[in-house]
Order: sequence, then structure tokens, then C-alpha cells
Amino acid sequence: MESISGHDSKQATIDEIKGYDVNELLGWVEKNLPNALTRKQRDKFKDADINGTTFLEHAGDRKFFHEGCKLPIGTSERLAKLAAEIAPIKSKFTIFIHAHYVNCKLTALQKTDNRPEM
Repeated sequence: MESISGHDSKQATIDEIKGYDVNELLGWVEKNLPNALTRKQRDKFKDADINGTTFLEHAGDRKFFHEGCKLPIGTSERLAKLAAEIAPIKSKFTIFIHAHYVNCKLTALQKTDNRPEM
């Protein structure tokens, strides 16, 4: 695999990928998923104007690539997984767990603050 900025191309940073235009992103995708896109699929990707930021914002979202970009489901799945390898996926479940944890901490603090002094 060729390197980007002196390291393995899958190790490109989020900031590097966010700066990619559609052509740079396609080049990076093809290095990481050789032969994943046909010429017709490359054209659809370009028509959808998917840049690095958009690609990372839809990490793990195969529906976006399939329905939004009109790519085949298999290709959409591979692109969603590739984006997820780079950008962490913030699921609703993860946000719910964090919110529950914060709520529990606040409740515990409120209980200790409302106790009468001894």
C-alpha cells in the first residue's frame, strides 16, 4: 500500500481526509479498497460530490451511500465500513449511555448537596 504523508494510507488522519476534495478522496478510497468502484460508480460518487468531510460524517451509514449516492448495496457497505475505520461512529445508544451516566452523577451530587449539615 502506498503512503500518504509518510505513513500507511489507512492511517491518514481525520483532518487529512476532511481536507480531501472528491478526486483526492476517490484516490484514497481506491488505495484502500482496490477495484471497489467501477467507472460508473466513480461517476456516481463524483456526481454526489462526496468530499472528505461528507465521507466521514456518514461513517457506518451504508444507507447514505446506497440511497443518497445511488451506489450498489455492497459498495455502500464497504464505503461505510471504510469511513467507520477512520472516524468513530457516534451511535444513539452511546449518546444515551453517556447521558444516563451524567444524569446519575448529577442526581448523586444533588443528594449529597441537599443533606443537612451535621
